[in-house]
Amino acid sequence: MRGADRGGGLSPAAHGGVAFPAVSDDVAMIPDEHLPPARRWASITSGVMLVLGILTMLRSGTGEWDVVNAREVIAWPGHFLTGVAELAIGLSGIWCATREDLARGWLTISGLLLCAWAGAGLVLDGEPNDVFTGDLTLVAVHGVTGLVSIAVAAWTAAGGQRG
Repeated sequence: MRGADRGGGLSPAAHGGVAFPAVSDDVAMIPDEHLPPARRWASITSGVMLVLGILTMLRSGTGEWDVVNAREVIAWPGHFLTGVAELAIGLSGIWCATREDLARGWLTISGLLLCAWAGAGLVLDGEPNDVFTGDLTLVAVHGVTGLVSIAVAAWTAAGGQRG
């Protein structure tokens, strides 16, 4: 441990004369407990939706609303408004993943929204550049994520696992 002594933390000389408080051994820097399932799934889902939303918005752009061929984002066609929706889901999920009750509520609402989005894509059978595209890969991503989110929220709310 560079410049540290076990009893007093880092020496002031190691940081230009500034003394930092020592961290005692009884303070856990990383908690031993794991996140409850709702918070864990909310964290994972919100992170994935945030990244997908950013990638979709960057790849699709805002200037060409009437292009015939959509630009591919990973393995599916991307529309700017799909990216905005995924970004909004991701940002709200990051905040809601901080508490178990918020995480369950967010999982329910976002799961219903994602399932509705996937269902609209199947029923409307949109073109690749439509907001509700019928591309099976995107429909599967939204549908499976939505169904798992609803299932995790229901399981944790029913007392299967509470954190």
